[in-house]
Amino acid sequence: MALVSQTTIRRDVQGNVIRARGTVRAAAILTNSYVAASEFDITRFREAIVFFNVTQGSLTSVQYKIEQSYDGGSTWFNIGAESVTLGTITEGLPEYTRTLATDEKWFKVFQAVGGQLRVSIKGTGTVTASSATIVVVGRG
Repeated sequence: MALVSQTTIRRDVQGNVIRARGTVRAAAILTNSYVAASEFDITRFREAIVFFNVTQGSLTSVQYKIEQSYDGGSTWFNIGAESVTLGTITEGLPEYTRTLATDEKWFKVFQAVGGQLRVSIKGTGTVTASSATIVVVGRG
């Protein structure tokens, strides 16, 4: 998958880009299998903000995962998650699920630790008339 082009939002006094955005997935119908969006270069940023704009259609929910790569997109790593129960920490690979009651817009903020970021998304239930747009903003 190719890197998405970025639009510079802000530069510092030395002219370095400190905030940029790119649409990694233009509005498109969801499927019941994960589809990876275009990759976003986060090498210059400390933080990545992923914005979702989902048209529900007949969907029950959407599932998505965020991955980062430090080697130009050859190897992808899921952003880990932890849960604590009675003092035991369990680590797992997060697959975020968002139950939909209507069209929804939301965002997630992640620490940028690798060279590229990619988002994969799928619909659950009937995907008829559903759509998802994903925009990433690199910051810092």
